[in-house]
Amino acid sequence: MSTTTVAANTQIPKPARSAAAASRTAFNALLLRDLTVLRKNLGVFIARTIIQPFLLVFVFLYVFPQIGEGVGGGSAGGLSSFATVLVAGVVGL
Repeated sequence: MSTTTVAANTQIPKPARSAAAASRTAFNALLLRDLTVLRKNLGVFIARTIIQPFLLVFVFLYVFPQIGEGVGGGSAGGLSSFATVLVAGVVGL
């Protein structure tokens, strides 16, 4: 039988972080960055948050009827492809 000796100053490598731990660290760093930016621009954020619902109402209740597009597709040909695409885009924003 042979024996192996390890020197006292030899360091055993630590296992790498798990993917879940690395993901949590990255998420926390991104969240902290976003909160820092939000704190610097709080007034603009609040203004945009308040104005956004009014803009949606304006677009769907005033602009669409003015250009002849009903929200449900008020044109003679049934559902309007323009309204369908625009509604999805505005809601996505």
